[in-house]
Amino acid sequence: MAEDYLDVADTKFAAALNQLGTLIAEKMGLHLSVNRWQDLKRTVQSLAKEHGQEDPELYILSLIASSLTDQQIKSLASHLTVGETFFFREMKTLEAFRDHVVRELIKQQSGRKRCLKVWSAGCSSGEEPYTVAMLIDQIIPKEWDIRIYGTDINLQALEKARRGVYTKWSFRGTSDTLRDRYFEPAEQGTYAVKARFKDRVSFSYLNLARDDYASILDTQEMDVIFCRNVMMYFTPQMIRRIIQRMNRYLVEGGWLIVAPSESSTLLASEFSAVQFEGATLYRKISQEPSGYQEWTPAIPMSAPSLHTPYTPFTPSIWPEAVQASPEVALAGDPAPERNYNPRRYEEALAAYRGGRYDEAVALLQTILPEKGCGEQRWEADGSVAALMAKVFANQGNLEQAIIWCDKAISVNKINPDYCFLQAMILLEQGQEKAAVQALKRSLYLNPDFIAAYYLLGTLAVREYRTNDANRYFQQALLLLINVPKEDILQELDGITAGRLKEVIQTALTEGAINS
Repeated sequence: MAEDYLDVADTKFAAALNQLGTLIAEKMGLHLSVNRWQDLKRTVQSLAKEHGQEDPELYILSLIASSLTDQQIKSLASHLTVGETFFFREMKTLEAFRDHVVRELIKQQSGRKRCLKVWSAGCSSGEEPYTVAMLIDQIIPKEWDIRIYGTDINLQALEKARRGVYTKWSFRGTSDTLRDRYFEPAEQGTYAVKARFKDRVSFSYLNLARDDYASILDTQEMDVIFCRNVMMYFTPQMIRRIIQRMNRYLVEGGWLIVAPSESSTLLASEFSAVQFEGATLYRKISQEPSGYQEWTPAIPMSAPSLHTPYTPFTPSIWPEAVQASPEVALAGDPAPERNYNPRRYEEALAAYRGGRYDEAVALLQTILPEKGCGEQRWEADGSVAALMAKVFANQGNLEQAIIWCDKAISVNKINPDYCFLQAMILLEQGQEKAAVQALKRSLYLNPDFIAAYYLLGTLAVREYRTNDANRYFQQALLLLINVPKEDILQELDGITAGRLKEVIQTALTEGAINS
C-alpha cells in the first residue's frame, strides 16, 4: 500500500525525506526539521497522487533527481506555506509605521518627488499590503505616488490576494467601522477591498530564496519592507541572505519591519533597532543623523561570508591575531609594541563600539601576551579574548570569532556571557544545535539569564517544539516581573525589559507557539 511508504520509521524513506528537506531548504529556504516531517509526508503523498505516482518514495526520488524545477517549487509551496494572517495585525507595529515612519517620510519629501514605495515580502493572501495601503491613505495626500508591492511563493495565496475578497475571519480584531470604511459587501457574507486600495497594490510571485528580486521589483529604492511572520520558517543561512538582500533594496535610512517573535533574527545585522511605544522597527544604518533612539547592538555582527564547522578551541594554542587580520599587520611589518596598560583595553572597546574594527584589533594585539608567555593578571577574566571575538564576528570572520570566544571561555569557564556570545556566533554559522547547547550552558551558570531563555524559546518555535517554546518564554516572563521595564538588556540588541515582555506576550497571543 502507498501509505506504508509514509512511515518515517522506515530508514530508507526517512533518508529520502531528509534529503528532500535539505533540497527544499536550499531552493526555498524553508526549515523543515524532523518535527515537520508529517507536513512533508502529507505533501509528498498529495503531490504524488496529483501526478499519478502511486509510490511516494519514488516521487521523492524524482524530485531530488530534478533538483526541484520552478514548477515543482510552486507545487510544494502551495502545500508547505499555508499563510494565516488577518487585517490590521500587530496594531502597535502598524501604528509605529503610520505615525512615525510615514510621517517622517512626508516631512523628508515635502516639495520633492512625493513618492512612497513599500514592499510586503511574504504577503500571503494580501491582508498585509492592503492594510498598509489603508494606513497610508489615512495621512498621505492623494497626489502622492504610492507603490505597494506584495510578493509570495504561494500561487494560491496570491490569487486570493488579487481577488481581494475576504471572509469575516480575516477581520478578527478589526472594528466594524474600519471594515466598512475600506471594504464593500460582497456575495455570501464576504467583503471586497475598495477599488482605490486595490489599485495601489501589485502582487507577484517571488521566491525569497533566489537572488532575482530585480526581475519582479522595478526598483531598488524601497522606503519600507514588511517581512512579518516569514523568516521564522527559514534556515539561519537563508535568513542572513534575505536580510542582506533586503538591505540592498532599501534606501539609506529605510525601514525593515518584522514580527515581534522574529526580532532575534535581526540581532546580528546591518540594521539598527529603533524603539517606539509597543513596537520595535529596524532601520538601515545610515550616516545621516536620526531623531530616533537607536540601540547599539551588543554584538553588531555583519552577515558572514564563511560558514565552517565548529571546532572546539585547544587551550594550549594561541590564535594568531596578526595572521587573522592582514589588513592590520601585514607580513614584514614590525610587530606591535606590547603594552599591558589596562587603558588600552578601554581604547579598544571604544574603537569597537565606534565601528573602527581594524583599530580595535590593532589595540588588542598590543595587550595580548606573547605566544608562549603566561597569562596576564588583567586577562584572567577573558575579557580581551571576548572582545576580539566580537570584533572578528562583526567583520564576518566567524572562524576567528569562534576561536577567540573559546579562548575566553577557557580562561574563564564560569562566565555565562561568554557562553551566550558563543551561541550567537554559532547561530551565525547556522549551527543551531551547538548554539542551543551553548545557551543551556549559559543558563547552568546563570539560571536567571533572561536573554538565553528568550533565544531558546525562539529557536524552539522554529523547530515546532511548542512545549519547550512555552516553557522558555514563560520562564523569561517570570523573570521579567522583577526587572524594571526601562532596564536595558544589552544581550538582545539593547531592548528594554518592558519591550521584551511585550514581544513575548505578542508571540504567545499571535499563536506562533500554540499547543
